[in-house]
Amino acid sequence: MNNNSGITSLYPSTINSEEEIKEQEKARAIVMQKLNRLGTIQQTVPVGDPTVNFISELYKTPDHKISKQEKTFLKKIPQKIKKILPINVDPNHPDGFTLKNDMDVYNNYKDTPERYVQEMIYKYDGVPVKDAVKTFDSMDSSTYPYKQKEALNAYSKVYDRLTPLQKKQIANAKKSNR
Repeated sequence: MNNNSGITSLYPSTINSEEEIKEQEKARAIVMQKLNRLGTIQQTVPVGDPTVNFISELYKTPDHKISKQEKTFLKKIPQKIKKILPINVDPNHPDGFTLKNDMDVYNNYKDTPERYVQEMIYKYDGVPVKDAVKTFDSMDSSTYPYKQKEALNAYSKVYDRLTPLQKKQIANAKKSNR
């Protein structure tokens, strides 16, 4: 009994002819074939059956060829992993920390040779660093950010590589120094 008026007209029509049923079965068979299934529900295998191997076929084939795109991606991975900088928390230093390794000091301050020299002198002789970022003072124009762009860039380059724990240690050291 079909009523194709009102809201029931929005329902899909029921299959009436055998031809439509055969077409639907053919379509189902094609889909199941593409999914590598036979169309019947497979029985479960009892636990401990020695014929069942749970290792994926991907892991069995050692002949997996890496494409050029995968190679370039794999080359970029080590570059994206940032190295943790070993630091000494130093409340007397204007930045609140010094870098432990001389090579790290060079790599981070090589663009600003004056700052690099000052960092090395501070590390070995204890002479205070002059070109560090100064705290903002509206009465002193030398503390304006646009006047100390080079010092800010050098500081942010190092500070951005610190871990959250290192940043917290520096903040705590600055609080205790006050």
